[in-house]
Amino acid sequence: MAALSISKAWEESKAILAHDGRLIAAVALALMALPTAILDTVVPGGPLRAIMTGIEDRPSLFLLIFVVLVILLIGQLAVTRLAIGPSVSVGGAISHAIKRLPYYIAAALFVGAVTMLALVIAALIVSVTVGASVSQEELAKSPIVAVTAIAISCLYIFLLVRIMCLAAAVTSTEEVGPGGVIRRSWRLSSGHFWRLFGFFLAFMVTSTIVLFAIGSVAGLLVQATLGKPEALSASAAVLALIEALVGSATTTLLAVMLARIYAQLASGGEAQASVPSSGT
Repeated sequence: MAALSISKAWEESKAILAHDGRLIAAVALALMALPTAILDTVVPGGPLRAIMTGIEDRPSLFLLIFVVLVILLIGQLAVTRLAIGPSVSVGGAISHAIKRLPYYIAAALFVGAVTMLALVIAALIVSVTVGASVSQEELAKSPIVAVTAIAISCLYIFLLVRIMCLAAAVTSTEEVGPGGVIRRSWRLSSGHFWRLFGFFLAFMVTSTIVLFAIGSVAGLLVQATLGKPEALSASAAVLALIEALVGSATTTLLAVMLARIYAQLASGGEAQASVPSSGT
């Protein structure tokens, strides 16, 4: 089993960002920040709010969300490829990301399908155990439902760490199909679950706090100067741009860190920091 050092991955990430931060930033701005800003301008609050308010009767909005999500995934794969290096141009990283995108999506769908299957099985078990005549309020208060919800959440987190944490790096680097991406990610993360989970949890908590703090301050300032953010308004555009820039910065940092973690594990823990080439 390869050794894993989060601090080493951090040092390598800083070296790569210091040396070729402009190249990675260009990809992040074009394929992460800009699409996110456009979507948040059209739908203040992002895709989650749009889904919650209902988009089934707005096919154009559904199409926009789908296109933005695809572009974001391409950006993630391209940044990952640049962070792993060596000798790959920015254009080459993007074209390679487009080529490999279906395999990454397939791995994500596998995780989603397994989680959904477990959810369906759990729902059937709960239905048989509790009974069909129980009211919604009683069902919500049932300890069986609470335990089931926790179990499904734990399963999803487990698959997220064991497969999806390294899936982007495996997809970007190795010429394997969807099954190969899943198996390789599972093999590389074997024995490192708690360290990967701890890193991922710490990163998510920290980035959420940063995003919330900056978003709250920016929201107050924008609303005070430009008015309440509404769809396609100037205030929505400014606020969306600020949040997209901060969000893309954190996403990029996470992608680079996971790329360097993959490099360690794939090379037996002896990976050295490498830097991408601009291709010029």
